[in-house]
Formats: sequence, C-alpha cells, structure tokens
Amino acid sequence: MASRFAHSTAFLTLALIIAGGSCLFAQDGVPLALSSSAREVAITLRVGSDAALVQETAEVFVPEGKSSVRFEWTDADIDPASIRLDGPEDIKIGGARQTAGAQKTYTWPVLAERSAGRLLTASYFLKGIKWTASYTLTLDAAAGTVDLVGKLHLTNDSKLPLKSAWLQLCAAPVGVLGALDEAEGDVPSGTYLALQDCTLEPGRQKRIIFFRAEDLPFRILHRADPEAYKTEVRSYLLVDLSKLAVPATLPTGHLEVYERTAAGRMPVVGTDLVHAADKETEVFIGSQPNVVFERTVTNTRKTDVEFDRLGRVSGYDITDDLVAVFRNRTGTPLELELIERVPGKWDCTTDPAPTKREANELRWTLKMEPGAESQVSFTIVRRTGSRAD
Repeated sequence: MASRFAHSTAFLTLALIIAGGSCLFAQDGVPLALSSSAREVAITLRVGSDAALVQETAEVFVPEGKSSVRFEWTDADIDPASIRLDGPEDIKIGGARQTAGAQKTYTWPVLAERSAGRLLTASYFLKGIKWTASYTLTLDAAAGTVDLVGKLHLTNDSKLPLKSAWLQLCAAPVGVLGALDEAEGDVPSGTYLALQDCTLEPGRQKRIIFFRAEDLPFRILHRADPEAYKTEVRSYLLVDLSKLAVPATLPTGHLEVYERTAAGRMPVVGTDLVHAADKETEVFIGSQPNVVFERTVTNTRKTDVEFDRLGRVSGYDITDDLVAVFRNRTGTPLELELIERVPGKWDCTTDPAPTKREANELRWTLKMEPGAESQVSFTIVRRTGSRAD
C-alpha cells in the first residue's frame, strides 16, 4: 500500500484505502465500496527535473464542524516538504503538521459548515519516475514534407503503483506549477502537453507516444562554420513547430531520421532533437561532400598602434582580409549559410552585407544554382588592449 488518505474526529475514524485502483472506506472495520471514479491520479513529468508532480484526488466524507484529514505513505520516494492538501472552497484547511511518532504521516485540521463528501487533492513530488524522450523523423523529399513522432520511455522506480494515472508533460521552469493549459483554436498550449492514461507498476517500463505531427513543410539549409567544422559543409533540415500544440520546449532526446523512397523507408542519420520555441527547429542530417567550401585569409596587418605615457605599446588593431568561396556540385539549387565567429571588440566591412549580425557572430545566407560558385569577401578589424576599451 503506497499512500492513503485518512479522515478522523474524536468519535469516528474513516480510512480511505487505495488498492489496485479501487477505493474503499473502512468504518469500524466494515468496508463500504465506492466507485473507482472517486479517486484519480494525475502525474506531471517536468522537463529538466527527475521529480514528478503527483496529484491524488479522492472523495472523502467531511463532517460538520472541526475534524482532521491525514495523509500517509509507506516506502514510496516522496519529498515530505512538497506535500500539500487542497479542497473545495466550502471548507477551510489549516496548515499541515507531522503526526507525533509517525515520520510518514501528515495531518491537516479541517473546518466545514455542513457534512458532505468532498473532493480532496493531495499533491507531492515523487522521485523515481524516470523518463527519457526519443523521436523518429521521416522525410519525404518528393512530397516536401516530414512526419515527426515523439515517444516517452518511462520507468517506475518510485515503489508507488500507478494505476490508470493521467499523464501530462510540463515544459515550464522547475517550480512553476499550475493547471493544464488548454489550447484554444489554433493557439497552442505554452506549458503543458496532455498524454495518454498510463498504468505503471513498480519496476516496470513503458513506452508511450506523446507527440505526433504529420505532413509538416520543411527546408534544407547547408551551413559552413569554419571555426567548428573547418572546411566541412553540414546539412540541416529546418521544421517550424511554433504553430503546433506542443509545450514551450519539447524535451531533448535522441532522434532517428529516415527518408521515404521508392524502395521503402531508409535510415539517414541518428542525432539529437533540440526544439527551438521561437524559431525553426534544426535537425542535423549529415555532411554535404558535393559542396566545396574554402576560407582563405589573404592579408593580415597590425594598425592603429597606441602607446602609454611610458612609451610602451598599450593596444592596436589586427586587420584580416578574408575570402570564403562555395562551389555547388550537387546538381540542385541550394541554400547556404556561412558563419563567422569573432570574439571581443571588432568591426567588419563585407561584400555582400551579412544577413545577420550579432555581438560575436556574422551570418551570410546565399542562394546557389547547380554548378555555380559564390564568394563572400570581408575584412575584420579586431581591437586589442587600450583599443578595446
């Protein structure tokens, strides 16, 4: 028996026993059957945390006047500091106190104006619900679309039996909790993603699909990043997930990429899916050997030397003239991107102008026809010493 509610007064003892997904009241040792709908369990998995939020809701008879509600657990890995009790507005629930001599028992004073059954919810953080995400992406180049499926791999090491638990995935920062955000029309939920109901006994594992999107448009970008990959040109598949009803950030997980061909579905590459909430999600799909990339420093010089009051060199500029050349040998039109990373304080003149310029980075986007050659010429001036002040 993993956890239970108990309701008590000076004259009467009622225990709500949870066993096998059914609910029983015990009054003076006489069991009275209740419907299983009287108890519900909701589990919220949280991105970036190994503790799941469990919310147990049960119908408990609360008599008129003062009484108390007791919550007990046995060997489940529950964080005692996280346990709380909530109920309807027509009763008042006081602060929790630990029962003397019982380390795994909390009691709350309750005040009710009339006797009635109430839905009470005990919530707590539970360790041991381990999970990872994985994804499968199928690319259909002929149709110009991709299908993306996400699965959760669940393991119950918590020692708490989970019976027909309602699962949801929370992408909010750890510690931010609330009710399930419902998507309205085409507006996605920014925090939660509802999953299927799940029964997971202690020590068991289960896989469930938590995300599926079909016929998504995509584009392919070929990128040169000489600081990271030298002369290699890498290919990325870009998919816009911002309009789908997904959490603010899908959990990072291993991704298997396949291509649908006339011969069937063929594996392409294994990589990781990193979901971007505010831009297209990038999926690495391999190197592109038929795009030749060369980056050359044609001239380096030191200019604008400064001296301190003792005549020592205090700063100067280092000016580099560079040329980056692409040759498209793929036989198809391509979109290419060049990244140039420049730390510190600097300035740049370039032809053509960069598509994007940030504090430590320049980016150019080029369109190339089959067999064509494109060139980017730029001069970077890096400030050093007193020139950088």
